[in-house]
Amino acid sequence: MSGSRRGWLVRAALVLAALGTLGCGGGGPTTQADCPIHASVHVNLVNEVPSGGLGATDRCRGDGSTYCTVESDLPDAVLRRVIAHELGHAWGLAHVYDGTGCVMDQNILPGFDSLCPLEVQHLSAASLGRLPLDVFPGPGLFDATAEAATLWNQSVGRVVFVVR
Repeated sequence: MSGSRRGWLVRAALVLAALGTLGCGGGGPTTQADCPIHASVHVNLVNEVPSGGLGATDRCRGDGSTYCTVESDLPDAVLRRVIAHELGHAWGLAHVYDGTGCVMDQNILPGFDSLCPLEVQHLSAASLGRLPLDVFPGPGLFDATAEAATLWNQSVGRVVFVVR
């Protein structure tokens, strides 16, 4: 195995091992229950999420937008998983119990295949009768954000996120 491939594998293993301890930086309705669901969501990379997690969502800035920040330098699969998690917060979804493996699990566990039924049910209810949220990914985030949005859209059975 080449040195660069081995280095990437070691980095990925370390990130995945840390996922059980470095969950989300918050942003669910437990901290932002009084903040509205905004029609636009901005997803950006940061060198360090202020809360110490892998991602965070802020619906309370007061400027009519929601802001999702994601730790830079994550392996692609983890990046998509964190973006999917933060998009859930953009709709007001809270964390689910630790260890479920669900996208909204606070301890962001590896895996990105599907959402848990409870998550789909909650987003279906939250988005019923509302227009989809417009998501504006920052530089280099279009593909990962589109994949995360597609996971939600397909699982709910209708468009709840439009990536612009």
